[in-house]
Amino acid sequence: MINYKHLHYFHAVATLGTVARAAEQLHVTAQAISMQLQVLEEQLGEELFKKKGRVLELTEAGKTVLRYAEQIFDLG
Repeated sequence: MINYKHLHYFHAVATLGTVARAAEQLHVTAQAISMQLQVLEEQLGEELFKKKGRVLELTEAGKTVLRYAEQIFDLG
């Protein structure tokens, strides 16, 4: 089951481009975010990011999840 924390961390990385920036903004460790992203990817059975240099770029599945996350956050 996807939880709000997974989507929140995913959204931060997707919009900021790196785990480090997301960790800084969310006041958590980069390791905590990486672990949550790994759990989310395992639950969905899809890779959500691909590395492009130091930046993470969304895969097609990641773009779909980002749209879903934004809809969820808009409702909240």
